[in-house]
Amino acid sequence: MIELFLLVLYLAWNIGGNDVANGIGTLYGSGTVRLREALVLAAAAEVLGVLLFGAAVTETVSSALGGASGAVLTVVILVPSLWLTLASFMRMPVSATQAVVGSLIGYGIYSGFRVYGFTALILLSWVFTPVAAFLWSFGFIRIFSRLLSRVSRRWITSLLVASSFFLVFAHGSNNAGLATGFLAADPTVLALIGGFGMAAGILTIGGRVVRTVGKGITFLTPVTALGTQISSGLVIFLFSLAGIPVSTTQVVVSSVAAANPRKVNPFTLLRIFAYGFATFPVTAAATFLILSAI
Repeated sequence: MIELFLLVLYLAWNIGGNDVANGIGTLYGSGTVRLREALVLAAAAEVLGVLLFGAAVTETVSSALGGASGAVLTVVILVPSLWLTLASFMRMPVSATQAVVGSLIGYGIYSGFRVYGFTALILLSWVFTPVAAFLWSFGFIRIFSRLLSRVSRRWITSLLVASSFFLVFAHGSNNAGLATGFLAADPTVLALIGGFGMAAGILTIGGRVVRTVGKGITFLTPVTALGTQISSGLVIFLFSLAGIPVSTTQVVVSSVAAANPRKVNPFTLLRIFAYGFATFPVTAAATFLILSAI
């Protein structure tokens, strides 16, 4: 039990350190706050999101395990964790959702456990969410550019901080279940493990990926950053209420690209998409192959 607890904590730490960068990257990239301030804000919002709305996705992940235990469960957790660690070291935002779901699919193929309905639901959400995020962000940014043209920077800054808090809050409500779904415990205990594990990841290694999302994709102003935050937060939060884990990375990167499509850094975007497309098949294949070998 202690080994499983530590593995889940390690996975939560990785999710916080990599995935949450999506939530505060634009806040930092627009020059609104310093990096350390953004990280502390994210840690607080993450814990709150997990505690209040994290249960639904936890149940979704648990339903895909089919009674896995022991060495099998260790592999299913460790594979996506190590992939996220590698991505963070390379300063690349990747989808924690795709990493964990890929591992679950690899386990499902190995065990013969039927995960087809679960897989179809997740894959459909991955197609819809980045498109919705891009379109909503594109629209919100144009609206805000007109509405806020005469608003003081102080008010815009306040709105941006609030929207960043909401986005990370939505992330906590959605992605903590990717880690805590592997544990059978009291929901409050699970929420605390997921929330504080992710907060620790944010504060220790989160800055590496934040810089890529905030300043490596395109130029952001406080107004364009605000549009990306609100559109991303809405997409993620709506799927959380439905209990469907979504790729925060896909959502936020699509929103950021919509902020200034003509000035997107193609090299950075290509690297992000390369890591993103590799995540699901790598974790699925690795889990299946390792389980087949032991």
